[in-house]
Amino acid sequence: MAKVTVLKTQRQSFTDEERIQLLKDWKESGKTMREFAQSRGLTAASLHQWRERYPNALSTLPIKLVQSTPISDPHASNTQLPTPFTTEDVTTEVEELNTRIMELEQTNREVLDRVKKLTEEIYGYQKTFGRVMFQREMERNPGV
Repeated sequence: MAKVTVLKTQRQSFTDEERIQLLKDWKESGKTMREFAQSRGLTAASLHQWRERYPNALSTLPIKLVQSTPISDPHASNTQLPTPFTTEDVTTEVEELNTRIMELEQTNREVLDRVKKLTEEIYGYQKTFGRVMFQREMERNPGV
């Protein structure tokens, strides 16, 4: 899809595809959200809302696995180009992510257990409340 050009004349209405394309254009531009928004006649708030509305829009962009090193003089013969990540770097990162996933899964299990206990507690209160209400009704209308 081509880049979306915005003219700052009046409040614009965008299709979902145009919003997603603008988000991708912003991410690829390397600019801050505010800088990009101003350059396109948008507000940073609009971009922020779209990013929240379309959380998967930016996940389709390719991931660059490159460590950057500053280049002082791009014309010098001894200039170092960015170094790709090594297998060890990626393996370490994957292990750290797996550890974090396990921690989150444990937290999730703990939260679910707590929700289950609270649900059972609420159910118990509801049963007790129902019995009390039934007894009161029977006391008011003993012949029923």
